[in-house]
Amino acid sequence: MKRLRGRPRLTADAIKFREEIARQLSVAVNVGNLSVKAAADALGVSRQAFYKYLSAESTPHPETLARAMDLWKIELSYKGEKIARGALGEPKKPADSSPNQLSLGNMFEVPQQCHNENLVVTLKSSQNSMLHVTIRMKKADLPTQNRMADKASSVG
Repeated sequence: MKRLRGRPRLTADAIKFREEIARQLSVAVNVGNLSVKAAADALGVSRQAFYKYLSAESTPHPETLARAMDLWKIELSYKGEKIARGALGEPKKPADSSPNQLSLGNMFEVPQQCHNENLVVTLKSSQNSMLHVTIRMKKADLPTQNRMADKASSVG
């Protein structure tokens, strides 16, 4: 039996579905007077991924479709059947790219450490919501020529 390589080819229905998504997203962008970047950010996807959706090169994840349906009141159908918004699951909201205030929360309950041969940086939170940063650095050795010059001047 011959093994198939790569992804399976899309059916005609799947291609029509991609084209319908592309058309609906295009309308949403135009009606909302949105840039591709703004639309992509609203959906929580990259600009490149959004371009692929617009050109029907790629099919969005169901959660992404759910967000688009919520944001822009898009209605989709597959094989002539309308897709109910609830059939796609609950959309995960994209991370807010510009928070009002940075919240470290429990991020540093376990001390975090970055290091190389000359430097060690440790981050640790305390009980009173303080972040302790410890930096340990090795002293730099003087270059060999400078040490020789220092010895010669102290001998003379």
